[in-house]
Amino acid sequence: LAEMVAELEGVEESLRLVQGRRGETMEMELVEGKAWTVDSREGSGETVRELKRALAGTAAGLPFMGEAIPKGWEQAREAVMGAFGQRMLVEKSEVESTVYG
Repeated sequence: LAEMVAELEGVEESLRLVQGRRGETMEMELVEGKAWTVDSREGSGETVRELKRALAGTAAGLPFMGEAIPKGWEQAREAVMGAFGQRMLVEKSEVESTVYG
């Protein structure tokens, strides 16, 4: 049991410390203090619903949630989404040139 606990603690630490693209360490937190798994083949869908509820609860506690968004930010978002669509990675300089010209 002690071996399993030590292994789980190591996995948790690995999940928390992930390297960014430039080698910087990014600290992450587990949602509701745990890692989530989803059964996408044989499950009833309950694990997905539980994860969605946990994410919604976590997001609701973030700063500025539920506040109005300035019109300029909305326009900047529309410009960026129009320019880059579904791309997963976008360089900061590309976004800046799109937003600021």
